[in-house]
Amino acid sequence: MNSIMFSRWLDPRFTGALRLFGACVMPMLLLSATILAQSSGGLKEVQLSTSHLATGTVVINGTSYTITSTGATLGTTAMLDLSKPLVVSVGPTATPKPGIEYRAESFHLFFHGTTWRQETYPSTQVVTIEDPHDLEEIRVIRTRYVEVKSVVIGPGQLRRYSVESPPDNFYQVPAHIYFEAVPDPGAKFIGWDRYGFLEPRTTFWDPEIMVARFSKVTNAPPLMIEGTIPTFHHRSTPQVLEATLRVTAASNVTPAGVGAECKDSRVFYIWTILSNDTTPFDVGLKLATDVLDHNHIPNGEYSCEFRITRQDGGQDVSIPFKVVLGPYTPEPESTDAVAEAVVNAASYLPQSIAAGSIFSIFGKRLATGEAHAQSLPLPTTLASTQVRLSIGGQSWLMPLFYVSPGQVNFLVPVEAPNGGGFLSVIRDDKGGPPHSVTIESTAPALFTTNADGKGAPSGYVIRALGERQERDEIAYCPEGGPCTPLPLISTDLNEDVFLILFGTGFRNDRRSVPEARIGTAMAEVTYFGPHPDFAGLDQINVKIPRALLGSGPQPIVLRHSGKETNEVTVHF
Repeated sequence: MNSIMFSRWLDPRFTGALRLFGACVMPMLLLSATILAQSSGGLKEVQLSTSHLATGTVVINGTSYTITSTGATLGTTAMLDLSKPLVVSVGPTATPKPGIEYRAESFHLFFHGTTWRQETYPSTQVVTIEDPHDLEEIRVIRTRYVEVKSVVIGPGQLRRYSVESPPDNFYQVPAHIYFEAVPDPGAKFIGWDRYGFLEPRTTFWDPEIMVARFSKVTNAPPLMIEGTIPTFHHRSTPQVLEATLRVTAASNVTPAGVGAECKDSRVFYIWTILSNDTTPFDVGLKLATDVLDHNHIPNGEYSCEFRITRQDGGQDVSIPFKVVLGPYTPEPESTDAVAEAVVNAASYLPQSIAAGSIFSIFGKRLATGEAHAQSLPLPTTLASTQVRLSIGGQSWLMPLFYVSPGQVNFLVPVEAPNGGGFLSVIRDDKGGPPHSVTIESTAPALFTTNADGKGAPSGYVIRALGERQERDEIAYCPEGGPCTPLPLISTDLNEDVFLILFGTGFRNDRRSVPEARIGTAMAEVTYFGPHPDFAGLDQINVKIPRALLGSGPQPIVLRHSGKETNEVTVHF
């Protein structure tokens, strides 16, 4: 690799000091996504899952397995002998809650062999799998429907909007429905049931009835509020937690809704208590301090409103007021390290992480200064900064290339298993909030000369004829300017032209060869694997079809194990 091409790619702001290291570990792991080979009996673990928080059964070779999907558990597993044929069918669905309907529509079989594939069958079919050795998962797709009804009281109508158009009043969960209240001419919308100041809910998980109230506009007497609402104080001396108002009118008025809320209604509640159902009546307001203390509401000043809505078509009334928790003092700025984004160090795209690959963390307060690794093996601490990966109760400290307050470049250990986990940056022995990640066997990406995941790739060209080999550059990088692709020139029709590219994240899966797509043409991959001189760096050699030479700039994308790299550009 020549110095011009890698001077930018090795800039520590982007990839860390890869040039500092001589040799890297060359992992050759084959990590399965979900099937774990067991050491006894020739059995393998197969995932059984369902959808939409449903419960049901899968029958495999006459044995029933109960599947329960909750918010935290996706299903269960079964130990199966995959050396013999399997007969699979779906059992009956569990009894649903009242008003909720479950339907088992299909079930899917997922295989992870040399090429990943999925087979789908209706729930009524019994399937025989003659060769199930690479079966990975059996998933029952169940749909859950919630009955949502609407009731209109008074002169008006409701319009309902949703992404789906289900039959009757059933909506698939989660149901996202927007209700629009439309009063008739000469009428007004009062509110939803007795809570006229609330917006209609738009997400439904259980059977619901939306009650909308309308009334005719009349020359009703105005409401008059006697008294004022003081600023409520809590956690201060003296405290003001309650207030009383008197509501009057020239004749009796029955309110549709009386209540108080703050702009952030999740912060706290203010109880309202009426002395009578019609005017005149007194309203008692009380700050719900038990909710404040239980939810650890932060100190500050909150804008609130007391409102009375009416059934008789008269004018609603409202009074603004404030709630102060404190004395108010601004929250001190956090000093914790915060990982805001975890991206592939080559493509700069957020994606799954592969063991043995190079990744970057961007965030705030990640380190107290800037530091580079100076020796092998790579250190796990630089400038008092560490990065910890936690998966399934196990944790590892990441080998580090480079740290700074805004960026950390690290190498994912080759022993990291597949699965969901968390990355956290530890600075001065204090861990920051975790950032969720997913470890998979393959996460391919290509480095580029501009170190932004776009444009000319990091690499070079080899022109070979017999024993002769000549090397050409594929990018021009002027001092202080961006790199641009250089045209590839081959005047000898008998020589072979090879494109040598560098990336990370595609060394582990050796069961298949990556595909190289140049424009709309497919090119032959003659080699892929770890680079011998740089930790975490992968190399791929592509033989260029001579028909492409002279075609101009062409996009290149590599595809491996069902995943594609970032798109780069080479001038042919």
